[in-house]
Amino acid sequence: MSTIEVGEDPSFFIDRVAGSGLFDHLPLNSDDLARANSYGGRAAVAEIRARVGNYEEYLKSLEMRMTISPFDEVGRPRIVQLINKSNQFNLTTRRYNEEDVRRMQEDPNFIGWQIRLDDKFAQHGTIGVVIVLKKGSEWEIDTWLQSCRVLERGVEQGLMNSLIEQAVSADVVSIRGRYIPTERNAMVSDFYPRLGFDLAGTNGNGSVDFVCTISQYEPHPVSMNISLCV
Repeated sequence: MSTIEVGEDPSFFIDRVAGSGLFDHLPLNSDDLARANSYGGRAAVAEIRARVGNYEEYLKSLEMRMTISPFDEVGRPRIVQLINKSNQFNLTTRRYNEEDVRRMQEDPNFIGWQIRLDDKFAQHGTIGVVIVLKKGSEWEIDTWLQSCRVLERGVEQGLMNSLIEQAVSADVVSIRGRYIPTERNAMVSDFYPRLGFDLAGTNGNGSVDFVCTISQYEPHPVSMNISLCV
């Protein structure tokens, strides 16, 4: 906690408060503004959801558009922000700084995806990050996180479908993933089973491993347009 010493003369109060720097904030970027816009569109979305009885029809009515693109310099600040602040919808809560993200961006052994979502009410900005380590015929999901602002819209299903498509084109046999439980990410404890992964084992630290055999994967139905820009 900080205390501003304003002195005894009221004529200096405003200058000393303004000069303290305690009320300064970092410049807003496009994703910060998109989040504000996203929050503003929730009322309209809630109204439609209440009006449309069928959930699939509700999702279709949103006219969602998801864009998956590789890590880049423009998106890196938001990617790092999500990695270090996302706690609930985060399978491993591994933290990486900007240099780590840059390194993975340049390393051909990694897939680094940033995910954006728009609908007819709002541009939600970057709402997800996926990092995959390529290990020959088996890929390993290092990081999978999403913003809680867009839950239950089929984002993870669409992402997994896209990841499997990439794996098929690279002759990958299986994809492994790990759930590392924390006090705040219980909401994704069933993430991998829901998406068609099988239990592969448990570890001494409480983490759980899952595996998906590519040839046995069944694509999930999604109600959005997906652009994979890789």
